[in-house]
Amino acid sequence: MRYFFITMRFFLAAILLMAFAQTNQAQDTRLLHQPDISEQKIVFVYAGDLWTADRQGGAATRLTSFPGVEMNPKFSPDGKRLAFLSDADEVTQLWIARVAGGRGRRI
Repeated sequence: MRYFFITMRFFLAAILLMAFAQTNQAQDTRLLHQPDISEQKIVFVYAGDLWTADRQGGAATRLTSFPGVEMNPKFSPDGKRLAFLSDADEVTQLWIARVAGGRGRRI
Protein backbone atom coordinates (compact mmCIF):
# COMPACT_ATOMS: atom_id res chain seq x y z
CA MET A 1 0.00 0.00 0.00
CA ARG A 2 2.88 2.38 0.84
CA TYR A 3 4.41 1.73 -2.58
CA PHE A 4 1.10 2.69 -4.18
CA PHE A 5 1.06 6.09 -2.41
CA ILE A 6 4.70 6.79 -3.29
CA THR A 7 4.00 5.93 -6.92
CA MET A 8 0.88 8.09 -6.97
CA ARG A 9 2.81 11.05 -5.49
CA PHE A 10 5.41 10.74 -8.24
CA PHE A 11 2.79 10.62 -11.00
CA LEU A 12 0.93 13.58 -9.49
CA ALA A 13 4.14 15.63 -9.48
CA ALA A 14 4.91 14.64 -13.06
CA ILE A 15 1.41 15.56 -14.24
CA LEU A 16 1.51 18.91 -12.43
CA LEU A 17 4.91 19.77 -13.85
CA MET A 18 3.89 18.78 -17.38
CA ALA A 19 0.70 20.84 -17.10
CA PHE A 20 2.68 23.83 -15.82
CA ALA A 21 5.21 23.51 -18.64
CA GLN A 22 2.46 23.32 -21.27
CA THR A 23 0.54 26.34 -19.97
CA ASN A 24 3.68 28.46 -20.07
CA GLN A 25 4.87 27.11 -23.41
CA ALA A 26 3.76 30.24 -25.24
CA GLN A 27 5.89 32.44 -22.93
CA ASP A 28 9.13 30.45 -22.96
CA THR A 29 10.44 26.90 -22.94
CA ARG A 30 10.75 25.07 -19.62
CA LEU A 31 12.67 21.93 -18.81
CA LEU A 32 11.53 20.81 -15.39
CA HIS A 33 12.47 17.25 -14.53
CA GLN A 34 13.27 14.71 -11.79
CA PRO A 35 10.54 15.86 -9.34
CA ASP A 36 10.13 14.60 -5.79
CA ILE A 37 7.30 15.46 -3.40
CA SER A 38 7.17 15.85 0.38
CA GLU A 39 4.11 16.68 2.46
CA GLN A 40 4.53 20.42 1.79
CA LYS A 41 7.01 20.91 -1.07
CA ILE A 42 7.95 19.79 -4.55
CA VAL A 43 11.60 19.75 -5.60
CA PHE A 44 12.72 19.53 -9.21
CA VAL A 45 15.73 20.15 -11.43
CA TYR A 46 15.70 23.13 -13.80
CA ALA A 47 18.75 24.28 -15.78
CA GLY A 48 21.03 22.02 -13.71
CA ASP A 49 19.99 23.50 -10.34
CA LEU A 50 17.49 22.44 -7.67
CA TRP A 51 14.29 24.42 -7.16
CA THR A 52 11.40 24.01 -4.71
CA ALA A 53 7.79 25.10 -4.78
CA ASP A 54 4.86 24.66 -2.43
CA ARG A 55 2.52 21.81 -3.30
CA GLN A 56 -0.37 24.28 -3.43
CA GLY A 57 1.43 26.33 -6.08
CA GLY A 58 3.23 29.64 -6.18
CA ALA A 59 6.66 30.81 -7.19
CA ALA A 60 9.59 28.39 -7.23
CA THR A 61 12.68 29.09 -5.13
CA ARG A 62 16.19 28.22 -6.27
CA LEU A 63 18.06 26.04 -3.75
CA THR A 64 21.41 25.49 -5.46
CA SER A 65 23.68 27.44 -7.74
CA PHE A 66 26.79 25.25 -7.75
CA PRO A 67 29.02 25.46 -10.82
CA GLY A 68 28.15 21.86 -11.73
CA VAL A 69 24.90 20.08 -12.45
CA GLU A 70 22.64 18.86 -9.65
CA MET A 71 20.41 15.85 -10.23
CA ASN A 72 18.13 13.22 -8.65
CA PRO A 73 16.85 15.18 -5.62
CA LYS A 74 15.06 13.20 -2.91
CA PHE A 75 13.40 14.48 0.25
CA SER A 76 14.32 12.98 3.63
CA PRO A 77 11.42 11.17 5.34
CA ASP A 78 10.76 14.21 7.57
CA GLY A 79 10.84 16.57 4.54
CA LYS A 80 13.46 18.91 6.08
CA ARG A 81 16.48 17.87 4.00
CA LEU A 82 17.32 16.92 0.44
CA ALA A 83 19.81 14.40 -0.83
CA PHE A 84 21.05 14.93 -4.38
CA LEU A 85 23.93 14.25 -6.71
CA SER A 86 26.20 17.02 -7.98
CA ASP A 87 29.26 17.11 -10.21
CA ALA A 88 30.40 20.49 -8.83
CA ASP A 89 33.93 19.15 -8.24
CA GLU A 90 34.10 17.37 -11.61
CA VAL A 91 33.25 14.10 -9.83
CA THR A 92 29.63 13.17 -9.15
CA GLN A 93 29.11 13.02 -5.39
CA LEU A 94 26.26 12.85 -2.90
CA TRP A 95 25.23 16.10 -1.19
CA ILE A 96 22.79 16.92 1.62
CA ALA A 97 21.07 20.33 1.94
CA ARG A 98 18.29 21.81 4.06
CA VAL A 99 15.02 22.53 2.28
CA ALA A 100 14.87 25.87 4.14
CA GLY A 101 18.11 26.90 2.40
CA GLY A 102 21.72 27.34 3.38
CA ARG A 103 24.96 25.75 2.29
CA GLY A 104 24.77 22.05 1.47
CA ARG A 105 27.45 19.60 2.48
CA ARG A 106 29.15 16.88 0.51
CA ILE A 107 28.95 13.34 1.91
